Amino acid sequence: MTATSAPALSELVNLRDLGGIAVTGGHVRPGRLWRSDDVSTVTHEQADRLVHAGLTTVIDLRSPVEASVTGRGPLGTLDVQYHHLPLTDDLAAPGATLTASSTAVDVGEWYALLVLSKAPTLVRALAIIAESAGATVFHCAAGKDRTGILAASVLTVLGATPAAVIDDYHKTDAAMPAVMARLLVVFEPLFRQSAIVTAGSAPTGGALLGADVLSMSTMLEVLEQSHGGLVAILAGAGLTPELQQNLVARTVSPGDGV
Repeated sequence: MTATSAPALSELVNLRDLGGIAVTGGHVRPGRLWRSDDVSTVTHEQADRLVHAGLTTVIDLRSPVEASVTGRGPLGTLDVQYHHLPLTDDLAAPGATLTASSTAVDVGEWYALLVLSKAPTLVRALAIIAESAGATVFHCAAGKDRTGILAASVLTVLGATPAAVIDDYHKTDAAMPAVMARLLVVFEPLFRQSAIVTAGSAPTGGALLGADVLSMSTMLEVLEQSHGGLVAILAGAGLTPELQQNLVARTVSPGDGV
């Protein structure tokens, strides 16, 4: 893809509604919280369907360099609020931190570092969700790492169990071959720079290209043991009881929950 050519558009392959997950006092309300792979390259037809289904807000967790490649895409032409809240400064998995030989534990430890360094950004994302008039979709490139961190944050703040958070994260694992095939069309040069793929090859990278339960469980355990847990970290970065109450009011259906 040249600097002037339009990115290839395709249907999302890792989009799901978090509705139905049990939290304190009820369940996540369907049609409020969606997590996804890169929505900037969604087709015009699917963009229209998402808005028709209630989408009002997009939270883009990609780095500035990633966002600069594709921009906002078809959703940028529709009546949808857009918030760019990068959770990484460069690629999703900087080569200096993670490599193709990294283990699931390494990935989880990296997640923990991202939470600690980007906690104010995560709190801002929670505030945006709490203020959204309709459905909020949050995404990165694959919808796994940075998206998984925000999903874990919002679910934990709402009172989901660690098992529920880990289960939601692991659901992405089955989608990863389709995710990488979709992303490779647009981002092969960037992936090549990060040593995740080589020119003309299929994606490789071990734990980096999967959603192993051990990665998310490691993140939660590291944060719990060394910093009092995810909620405590977010509270220290600006999560207030009022924001938490607003988030619950916006996203939770009362009933039998956790």
